[in-house]
Amino acid sequence: MGKSAFSKNMQKLRRNIVYFFAKYLSSILLLLPFKISANIAEYLALIVSVFLLKERRRILKNLDFAYSETLSPKQKKKILQDVFRHCGRSFVEFLWLRNPDKLFNILDIEVRGIENLKNALAMGKGILCLTAHFGNWELMGAYTSSRLGYPVNVLAREMHDSRINELLNSIRIAGGANVIDRKSELKGVFKCLKRNELLGILIDQDTKGDGLFVNFFDRPAFTQKGILILHNKTGSAIVPSFIYRVDKLKHIIEFCEQLKLPKNENLAVDIQEGLQICTNVVEDYVRKYPGQWMWMHRRWRRRQDNTMETY
Repeated sequence: MGKSAFSKNMQKLRRNIVYFFAKYLSSILLLLPFKISANIAEYLALIVSVFLLKERRRILKNLDFAYSETLSPKQKKKILQDVFRHCGRSFVEFLWLRNPDKLFNILDIEVRGIENLKNALAMGKGILCLTAHFGNWELMGAYTSSRLGYPVNVLAREMHDSRINELLNSIRIAGGANVIDRKSELKGVFKCLKRNELLGILIDQDTKGDGLFVNFFDRPAFTQKGILILHNKTGSAIVPSFIYRVDKLKHIIEFCEQLKLPKNENLAVDIQEGLQICTNVVEDYVRKYPGQWMWMHRRWRRRQDNTMETY
């Protein structure tokens, strides 16, 4: 068997393992009372993390990039553990979005800044909800739609495994969100803004596409500029929207004032400066609650000299 064929078979095997693990673990956790299943998932994630050597190295490397020597190894390890514990609880909360009313009767969710949403919607051009892979962002979208009554659209990247893709999107839809594929449904983006709805956009990953380098933790990070392009084309307000965990059952959702972005004669400069402003907002939340951001992503993978950071 050639190396290429072996790699494809291993990739297929990994996807099957992930799918069946997600499917059957989900079934088991949903049979249990929420508080019990969330506690189990939290500690199970912590145990499993011991064996995820690549992810652990990546998290610690990113923490080195972000904090250098300002945090001790012990503090960085604490953040690493908090990330996995948070992922475990968030996983169960996401599963329970199949029945959002039941979940929201269990959780204590406080909303701050609802007036900022109303003020932005009064403009009639929709809202670009600037957010990140931070807190339980899926929970925020579902709560905003099903409990607060604001139509929420989410841009989703299609997963390599269509089964996982269908599983995730079915839960998002059950939670009240409208899913827009970021590759094939561009018209849906403009339509939802024209209907004066909310569109969630996460800008905190180094992904393929049209982007720019802006500073994130004082280090150049390749960042998608789509949110600024949409803002300039549609006039939609950019409203930073974040959720963070206070304790096991309590979350706070914050809708900030719409961003005041530069308006110069040079559009390219406006986009560069605006993207930096957006990234600064994300960084502020990550600094406040570092254990609730997905540090396992290779955020500083791409260098400005077109080479790649290997980690």
